[in-house]
Amino acid sequence: MRICFLYTELADYFLKCIEYTANNYDVEFLIIHWEINKEAPFVIEPIINCTLVSKGNPNLKYTETLIQNFKPHIIFCSGWVDKDYLRICKNLKHSTINVIGFDNHFKYNVKQLLARIYSQFVLLNIFKYCWVPGLPQTYFARYLGFNSSAIKTGFYTANISYFNNCYDVQKKYDNKIILYCARYIHSKGIFELWDAFINLCSQNEYKNWQLWCIGTGECFESRVLHPNIKHFGFIQPKKLVSYIAKADGYILPSHKEPWGVSVQEMAAGGLPLLLSNSVGAATNFLTTNGFSFHPTVDGITNCLIKFMKLSSTEKHKMGQTSHHLANTVTHAHWANTLLSFNKNAIN
Repeated sequence: MRICFLYTELADYFLKCIEYTANNYDVEFLIIHWEINKEAPFVIEPIINCTLVSKGNPNLKYTETLIQNFKPHIIFCSGWVDKDYLRICKNLKHSTINVIGFDNHFKYNVKQLLARIYSQFVLLNIFKYCWVPGLPQTYFARYLGFNSSAIKTGFYTANISYFNNCYDVQKKYDNKIILYCARYIHSKGIFELWDAFINLCSQNEYKNWQLWCIGTGECFESRVLHPNIKHFGFIQPKKLVSYIAKADGYILPSHKEPWGVSVQEMAAGGLPLLLSNSVGAATNFLTTNGFSFHPTVDGITNCLIKFMKLSSTEKHKMGQTSHHLANTVTHAHWANTLLSFNKNAIN
């Protein structure tokens, strides 16, 4: 089977899904993608039976010819923001099974009303299936007009093999370290996190806690400097495990987070989760293994206090639940879903 992905910004976890599928099934991949995001400069390793081509390199006509000659059975398109991708899918819709993916939550606003109209005239005429991260996106997919039977979940699947390796059933959760791993941008709630954490550190009861921050972004130069806050910059996924192994919990205080693959990664490593109520991945990976909060300074502060007051035993139990939930969505699930699009079309 030949499968083409028309992708926007590549991510390591996506390529690991491709690698797993290529290694375990008779599938050949062609991946067209945008330039690598400078804020996440991960190293791309070669994948068997997979060709990666930067969009428009050397030009768009070359890319279109490459796809036509590849003769894919399935084409997956990342959303509808790239009109070149949409045109390619439209031109090949009679010979391929077209699948669209997106991570938008259902908001019922004017923008999404216009998207629904656009979908009726364009998207539903091009795409047979929809593949989204999870429950929050299925509501929007149905609003766009896709039948429930045409909607699949689990597209954002972490490479949990990395992070399962640092899960330790003997972990004591008493290092007093909270981990943040995301971009340094305002929408991630990182400034509110810093304010809340610094305020707590001024109190004798919490003065020994540390906040470890991993990532980079446009706000990195504006980062808050404090003795209890450490900034490590961007870390390659394989090297994250040593930081996760030492942490007591993971916090993601985003104002807007359609999904958040890092949630599954940190859960696989056995970390309790502290997630804002805007994090989409919480629908899959947060139950009794952490806390949800409003992404304000007060909301974050109250959440941190609840977490810091937990015993090592209570955090250990949360970590076990996190690890279990993370392993309910795997590369095998991802590959089976991808291949099912062709089976569904045949049936």
